[in-house]
Amino acid sequence: MAEAQTQLLPELKPRVAKTGPQTLAQWVKVGILGVGLVATMPFVLVGYTVVAFTVGKRFTSWAASLFIPVVMDNVDKTFEPVRHSALKDIQGKVLDVGCGDAPYLKYYSKKADKISELILLEPNLHLKPQILNKIELYRESLGPLANNTHVKTHFIEDFHSSENGTFDWIILGNVLCEVPNPQSVLKMVLQLLKPGGYCYFQEHCRSPQGSISQKIQDVINPYYVVLSDGCNINRTTLESVKSLNWKVENWQYGKGFIIMQVGLAKKPVS
Repeated sequence: MAEAQTQLLPELKPRVAKTGPQTLAQWVKVGILGVGLVATMPFVLVGYTVVAFTVGKRFTSWAASLFIPVVMDNVDKTFEPVRHSALKDIQGKVLDVGCGDAPYLKYYSKKADKISELILLEPNLHLKPQILNKIELYRESLGPLANNTHVKTHFIEDFHSSENGTFDWIILGNVLCEVPNPQSVLKMVLQLLKPGGYCYFQEHCRSPQGSISQKIQDVINPYYVVLSDGCNINRTTLESVKSLNWKVENWQYGKGFIIMQVGLAKKPVS
C-alpha cells in the first residue's frame, strides 16, 4: 500500500460571500424575511425542543435526516480541498462509518478505479433513500464500483469477526461525536483494518480545558445531544484516537467554540 501523504494538508481559504441586495426592493424583501425569521424562530425552537424531549429518538432521527444533509453539505464545501488531499491514496476495500447522506461519495468516485469495494454504513433508516439517490447521481463516475457499493443500516459493532483485518481504509466523518462509546468504535476500527490500513477521521472536538468555550459546551451539551439526535460537542475525540496503538497524524482547523480535527491513523503492519 502506498504511504499516505505526510505534508501538511491545505489551509482553508475563507469562502467568498455572495453579493448582497442591490436594489431597494431587494432590501425590502430581505428585511421582511429577517423580521419573519426573528418573529417565528423562538416558537419553532420551543416547539422542536418540546417534541424532541417528549417523543425522543423517533422524532430526532427523522429530523436529523433533514438537517444532516444540509449541514454536511456546508461542511464539505469548506473542507473539500482538505478531504481531496487526505484521501488521495484511498484504495482497496473501504468502509464509511455513519456515512449520513454519503457526502464522501464524490471523493470515492474520483478514485473508483482504485477502490475494489465500498460499504456505506448508516443506521439512521431515514437517510437510506438519500444515500441510494446519491449513488445513482455518481453512478457514471463510479463505474463498476457502483455495483460493488453496499448500503448497510447496522452499527460497526455488528460486523462479524470474520471481517476483521479485511478493510484497507475506514472513514469516520463526524461520527465519534455521536456514538455511545467512541473508544469501543475505535477499537473495532482497528480490528477491521488490515495491517498497514488507514483510518481517516474528521471530528469536532472539545475546546481547551478551562476556556469559556469549553464551559459553555459542558453546560449546553446535555440539551444539545437530545436536540441533535446524539451529537456531543464536548468530547476529547483526538485524545481517544491517539490512545490506540497506531500512528496518527492530525491537523487542527478552527479555534474557540468550534475546533475541527482532521487526520489519518495508520494501523501497524505487525
